[in-house]
Amino acid sequence: MLAFGIKSGNSILSLIGLISFMASFATSSGNVTWCYMAEISTEKGMGIGATVFWILSLVISLYTKKIRDVSKEISGNGTTYPLFLFFSGFSFLGAIYFFIFMKESLGKTA
Repeated sequence: MLAFGIKSGNSILSLIGLISFMASFATSSGNVTWCYMAEISTEKGMGIGATVFWILSLVISLYTKKIRDVSKEISGNGTTYPLFLFFSGFSFLGAIYFFIFMKESLGKTA
């Protein structure tokens, strides 16, 4: 996708979207979800949380192609940078949520 953005002249937007998505995802739902869930949940809660997380990942995977097609229409020139901006925006909101509402759990028991 990044190569397509470079070919079409939107390399800066594609690169910004890709980097911001990766940075936001790495500091929010990428790994923090699993670590936090393991620290604060019982085994049953961990199982429920993992199931919900995987179902939501499946839904995102199923609809990414449709969102990509819509983002090509939105951009007007057939690029997919709106898709990167869409996912990076939600990852950024997730990172804000994690930093504000997810409290430190060191030394606390489930």
